Amino acid sequence: MKSVLLWVDRVYLGVDRRLRGWPTLLIRTGLAFDQDDGALMSRSIAYYALFSIFPLLLVLVSFSSFALDSAEVQQLVQDFVEGNLPVVADLVQGNVEQILAARSTVGIIALVSLLWSASGVFSALYRAVNRAWGNPKSELFWAEKIFGLVVVLLVGLLLVAATLYSTIVSVLQNWIPSFFVSTAGSPGDCRHVHHPL
Repeated sequence: MKSVLLWVDRVYLGVDRRLRGWPTLLIRTGLAFDQDDGALMSRSIAYYALFSIFPLLLVLVSFSSFALDSAEVQQLVQDFVEGNLPVVADLVQGNVEQILAARSTVGIIALVSLLWSASGVFSALYRAVNRAWGNPKSELFWAEKIFGLVVVLLVGLLLVAATLYSTIVSVLQNWIPSFFVSTAGSPGDCRHVHHPL
């Protein structure tokens, strides 16, 4: 039996050398993932992400209804739901009508719920990374929650900044078409042309 184990060990080391250590790396990664409860941590992150989808939809519907006509918002949501989730189309239609009737209250509650649930995603991510790196667990619940809220706000600001940047570039392309030159054969590929002053 001992000779069989030695032979298996020799074969494994030979394969490991030929594959430049990849088998050992994969085995160690799997063991570390299991030791750090990677499956539990990933489920936790996925749970909070799923938990924050409904408040996100409520926020989007509430705030977009201020900018658009209520009938227009209802039709957009209804078309999206019918195309992607046809089973719950009637339920969503009824909920959207109720949301639009009380959109200011729903918007505020949804925004607070979104911030809280989305901060859960980043708090779970914070705990998972700290556990994987062997950092001690924070004794303060609020420290993780404040970290999650700060990250949510920063990500939100980055998304708003990216949206504003895209809008500004689009407006500039329409107002000053000579400033951007489109390359023939590839629509949308705009390059900045330097004009001498």
